[in-house]
Amino acid sequence: MTLQKAPPHQDTVKHPLQSESLPGKLRDFMPNDNGAAMLEFALLFFVFILLILGLIDFSRYYAAKALLTKGTQEGLYYASRGPFSNVDTRQWTISSVSSTGKHRAEYVGYLGDPAISGDKGALQEVIARAEALPLDSAFISTEEWAGIELEQYEMKDPTPGSTATIKTNVAFIRPGESVTLNGNTIYHRTLCASSVTLSAATNGSCKAGKISVADNYQDVLKLHPFMLLMQARVKTVTPFLPDLTVRAQAIGYRELVAVGGFPIPPNFMLVTSTTTTTTTTTTIPSNQTLQPPPTVTTTTLCPSRYIWLEGRCYPNFYS
Repeated sequence: MTLQKAPPHQDTVKHPLQSESLPGKLRDFMPNDNGAAMLEFALLFFVFILLILGLIDFSRYYAAKALLTKGTQEGLYYASRGPFSNVDTRQWTISSVSSTGKHRAEYVGYLGDPAISGDKGALQEVIARAEALPLDSAFISTEEWAGIELEQYEMKDPTPGSTATIKTNVAFIRPGESVTLNGNTIYHRTLCASSVTLSAATNGSCKAGKISVADNYQDVLKLHPFMLLMQARVKTVTPFLPDLTVRAQAIGYRELVAVGGFPIPPNFMLVTSTTTTTTTTTTIPSNQTLQPPPTVTTTTLCPSRYIWLEGRCYPNFYS
């Protein structure tokens, strides 16, 4: 008896149409998955690169936003407390700023002395403090090649008789003033100059109308704030994504600084309080005499929450 060897086991069975015995032209029309994995990888890799580049662009955007916001806050901090930022430039004339006097001192304090090279006034100091932090960073610059480029504003030169403009990276807008950016005029949020025509062109600004020539500028600053603006353009690296515009602003009021200390409130009266004397009868030896406690008189020089220091009343912030 002869034993026959079993045929080898086959895990896969070929489709009849995939047989190698078929003509070559017919096999060309059969399904083939060669290269499918490479095509899928190429599509997913492109999407992955877009996501990475998008994250980089938006990270740069929010970093620039934070730097510009902090810069405007630093500039506003100086403007609200520094000297000469509250001068009324409307009262200046060519003769008054040329001769010695109050207007000349205000002119030099606000714009600097043109006769002294590098002399900074309050306006230049506000701008310098606002742009210091953004320009000190590694990726913000005023150059066109920079990845994040600061855009320049145009401010009218307040010098009497001047038609020139001041180009700056920071817009310092006081009540009644305006600046220009890329041909568009930006007005003060609440109060515009008397020459401005109130219309839809003000774009929601000038909510309180126009400043009057008779208005006292120090009283105006009590009701209307300073505005500091900065704007930059983020040049994106993501394909098909346009450049991003970063805007930052800080708004705050001019702080009233008292010279020589804080004044005493007008309704304050000098208060004198006297403690009452209490006598208690006790049994004591006959050779001793009980002395009553002395009468104490306390004089209060300052009202509640104020302290007396060097001849003046100051608020006690820690009480």
